[in-house]
Amino acid sequence: MSKINICKEIVLPYLKAKVIIVMNDAKSCLQMLLADPRITDEDYLFFDDNPTAPPPHDLDYIGDINTGVAYLETYKKLIKVPGKQVLLPVVFYIDGLATGQFANLPVTPVKFTLGIFNRKAQEKPHMWKTLGYLPVIEKSRSSGQCLLMNSLHNDVTAALADMDDDEGNKVPAKLTPSQDLHAMLEVIWEEFVKVQDTGFVWDLMYKGKEYEGIEFQLFTPFIKCDTEEADRLAGSFTSRTGVSQLCRYCCCPTNKCDEPRAKYPRKTVPMIDKLIKRNAESRLTELSQQNIINACYKLRFGAHNDEGVHCACPLEMLHALLLGIFKKCMRLFLRPNR
Repeated sequence: MSKINICKEIVLPYLKAKVIIVMNDAKSCLQMLLADPRITDEDYLFFDDNPTAPPPHDLDYIGDINTGVAYLETYKKLIKVPGKQVLLPVVFYIDGLATGQFANLPVTPVKFTLGIFNRKAQEKPHMWKTLGYLPVIEKSRSSGQCLLMNSLHNDVTAALADMDDDEGNKVPAKLTPSQDLHAMLEVIWEEFVKVQDTGFVWDLMYKGKEYEGIEFQLFTPFIKCDTEEADRLAGSFTSRTGVSQLCRYCCCPTNKCDEPRAKYPRKTVPMIDKLIKRNAESRLTELSQQNIINACYKLRFGAHNDEGVHCACPLEMLHALLLGIFKKCMRLFLRPNR
């Protein structure tokens, strides 16, 4: 059975277009990361130079990923046998890439690295593995095939053989475009979620000592992505005009977003999931949330709260700060005299 470049065809629920998702086996990707000969002892991130050591009880600083509250609280929940079990953070990265200056062929890989590697090590390309690719959606091709079938042309038989059930048909009214993204992510994350739920055993070599039978327990501390993709992952409205709430983290109304001391309830997975299961469209609209089946809800995020993906997509430097807040502040305070 192939472990890389696994192809799976699905029909997207909203656009009704057939897409081919190319992905790699999650277990193989984890194995390649842990067994890569280019990894050195200096790349790892462990307390007291011991992979099985728990976080110090008197930890009084914020440093790398293993000093944050998400890691510390998740460690308390998942690690039942200290010295045998090791918490393994898995950080995902999702961002579109251009394949050329004049080519309209964007590629969106879903990559991940491990939180047992320090921040400096994560800057190295070989520290990341690609779990799968979000394909370019060809709506026109599937719609054209559907029109051909409806025309009763002689070539209908050949076209029918190439089409999947429901491909190219009209869009159900209750679905939204973001459901297609989550349908593709669900396929890419399917095998990873199985490994996440069961954990796995690994013999780790570190500083000349072999730690046999380590039981890795997986969780996702956050997903690296840009602002638009973060909104889509959280199921928030991507529009910034005429919406009730701008924030994907909390329930702050749009007209209160300029109040730095405003305090409103945080958006949580149980809160949003309950409304989705009830199909409460009006209430979801009040929260600026889309009525979608969110693939991110299957990932295990930090145990420090129940906000899940809604707080696990931190703002990014380029769009949120350099081209966002900083740029607006410069225009406001450094406006040239007229």
